Amino acid sequence: MAEIVETAINEFRNVIATVPGLKRVYTDPPESISEFPCAVVYLKSGEMTENAPCFHDFVADIYHARQVLPQAVNEAKVWPDRVFAAMKANYRLNGSIEHIVHPIRYEASGLQYNDVTHYGVRFRVRVKIFDA
Repeated sequence: MAEIVETAINEFRNVIATVPGLKRVYTDPPESISEFPCAVVYLKSGEMTENAPCFHDFVADIYHARQVLPQAVNEAKVWPDRVFAAMKANYRLNGSIEHIVHPIRYEASGLQYNDVTHYGVRFRVRVKIFDA
C-alpha cells in the first residue's frame, strides 16, 4: 500500500504536469536541469495530528533558462494563472487529498538549483489530508 503523503505528492506532480507550456516535470530531482521551462515538485513541510486532518505544504518550482534574464522574467508571467487553473480544475489531486487550502502562494525570483541560479516561480500549495 502506498503511503498517503507519497501518493498525494505524486498526484500533485501529475497535476503540475498538465500545466500547458512545461517541457518537463521531473519525477525525481535531477543532478542538473537543462530543459526549460521545467518543474521540480517536492514536499516542503507539514503538520500531522492523530485522528484529525493533517496539512502538508507541497512546492512546485518552475525554472527558466538563465541566459537572457529579461526574457525569462517576461516568460514567467504566465505561470501563476496556469498553475492556479490546474489546481482549480483538480482541487482534490485525483482524489488523493481532501482539498487544497487557499490561498495558493507563489513567488517569482531567482531560484537556486545546485550551484546555478535560474529565474522562476515557486508555488507553495497547502493540502488537507484525512488520515485513513
